[in-house]
Amino acid sequence: MRCIRGGAWLWAVLLLSLLARVAKAQTPLLRLDLQSASSQNPAQAYLYAQEGATTGFDAEYDAAPPSGNGLNLASLTQDGKRLTTNGLPYSALMASQVVRLFIGVPAYGPYTLLAGQVENFAFAAVYLVDAEQQIRQLLVPGATYSFSLTAANTGGTYTTSTRFSLVFESVAPLPVTLAAFTAQTQGADGLLQWTTASEQQNAYFQVESSLDGHTFAALGRVAGAGTSRAPHNYQFWDADLARYAAAQVYYRLRQVDADGTSVLSPVRVLEVPVAGLAIAALPTVGPAGQSLRLLVRTVTAGPAWLRITDALGHDLGQRALDLPAGTCTVALPEAGQWAPGLYLVHVQQGAQRQVAKAVRL
Repeated sequence: MRCIRGGAWLWAVLLLSLLARVAKAQTPLLRLDLQSASSQNPAQAYLYAQEGATTGFDAEYDAAPPSGNGLNLASLTQDGKRLTTNGLPYSALMASQVVRLFIGVPAYGPYTLLAGQVENFAFAAVYLVDAEQQIRQLLVPGATYSFSLTAANTGGTYTTSTRFSLVFESVAPLPVTLAAFTAQTQGADGLLQWTTASEQQNAYFQVESSLDGHTFAALGRVAGAGTSRAPHNYQFWDADLARYAAAQVYYRLRQVDADGTSVLSPVRVLEVPVAGLAIAALPTVGPAGQSLRLLVRTVTAGPAWLRITDALGHDLGQRALDLPAGTCTVALPEAGQWAPGLYLVHVQQGAQRQVAKAVRL
C-alpha cells in the first residue's frame, strides 16, 4: 500500500475533515471535476456555504491544493490564492458573486468540466462562464462542458488557464407555493408540468426557454388561479424540440401577480432527442454590428452547404461545411457587417434543408 507523505498527507487529512463537516451540515455544496480522455482520476474542486467564512482564505474552512503538474482544478480567492476546497459566506452566494477558476493541465488538448455535485442551492443558481468563448452554462447535477486548451506544451511546460469562472445568482421564491415543476420529452415535443399548493393574486405564468441557461425568451402564458388555497395543476407543451438545434433546452416560469410584479422559478433542463437536421441562429434578434453563431444539430456526419440571403433573396455569401454528428457551432463573423434588417441562413445536408432567421435592429 502506498503511503501519503509530508505536506500531501496533511492536505488530504484537512480536505477530508472539511468535506465531512460539509456533508454533516447539509450545506449548499458544489463539486467540479476536471477530466481528460487519458486520465483515470479527475481533478476536483469544492465550494460550499459556511457561516463565518470569508471570500478570502480561511484556514478553518479552506484547503489549498498540493503541488504537482498533473490535472489541477481550483477556485481563486480575491487575492489569487488557489483553493481546492473553498468555504464562502451565505451572503456572498445569495448575491451576484463571481468566483474565478484556475485550470492546469500537463498537455494541450480536449478536456471536460463536470458538475459532479450541485446540492442545496435552492436559493441560488450557479453558472459556469467561459470568457474566451463567451458562453454561460447553468450547472445542474451531471452537467458537462467540453473545451480545448491549445497553448503549445513543449519541454515539460505546464499549460494553465483562468478563462473560466463561476457565477452565483440569487433565485427569488415564487409568491405562490410551487409544489412541483418538471420537464420531460413526449415524442418530438416537450411537456412542462407544475403544481401549486396555494396562490396569492396570481394572474398568470409566463413560460420561458433558453439555449444557454442565461438568455430566456417567452414561449407562452398559462392563466393562474388568482387567490386559492387549493392545489392546482398546470401544463404547457413546447412543440418540435428539434427546432432548437441544441442538445439541451432550459425552462423557467415567470409568475406574474395581478399588479404586474413578477418573480422567477428554478430552472429545469430538458435533453432534446436528436432527429434529422436542425439549426438555430443566436442571437436571433440583436443590434446591427453584433456577431452571430449558428447552432447546427444533425444525426449524420458529413458535408453540407451554408448560404446567407437577405429578406429579398439576395445572395450574401455561401460556403461548404463539414458537420459532425450531434451539435456544433458555426461562427458567422460577417454578420457584424450587416445593416438593420431580416436575414436568412440556409443549411442543406443531402436532402435535408433548414432555414434560420436572424434580425438586426
